[in-house]
Amino acid sequence: MRNAHENPLPVLHQTNRWAVLAKPSGLAIHRSKMVHDPVVLVDLAREQFQTAIHPVHRLDRATSGCLLIAFDPDAARFLQASLREGTKTYLAFCRGHVTQYDPVVIDKPMKDDNGILRDASTWLRCLASCPDPRSALILARPKTGRYHQVR
Repeated sequence: MRNAHENPLPVLHQTNRWAVLAKPSGLAIHRSKMVHDPVVLVDLAREQFQTAIHPVHRLDRATSGCLLIAFDPDAARFLQASLREGTKTYLAFCRGHVTQYDPVVIDKPMKDDNGILRDASTWLRCLASCPDPRSALILARPKTGRYHQVR
């Protein structure tokens, strides 16, 4: 079992009202009907910061990346509203060498939680790529889809 004292979550930036954490893959953000993990990120962060934790957004369990958390409900509401109002843009570090730097749009319907196909469209642009190791830095802007997630 992971312990916040022995293995703290990396803090990328912090203010008195919020912090950006480097979420590792394999760690769920919080418990739910489908997540019964004994250790979740909100528990570790609560122990690490010794205060209430309010995730501003989510990342899938298998996804690593930057996670914004708030230390009070008002800050969480403000940050969540800011995310809803703005255009979400993601920087994704991906495995694979990309040779096309022109922007592309991926239109691929995805099944929702009920198995119904829904439109999903993401604008992508490769910013940098390297053949060894095969990797690329991709700018992604979801246009449509469930919660405007990158697909």
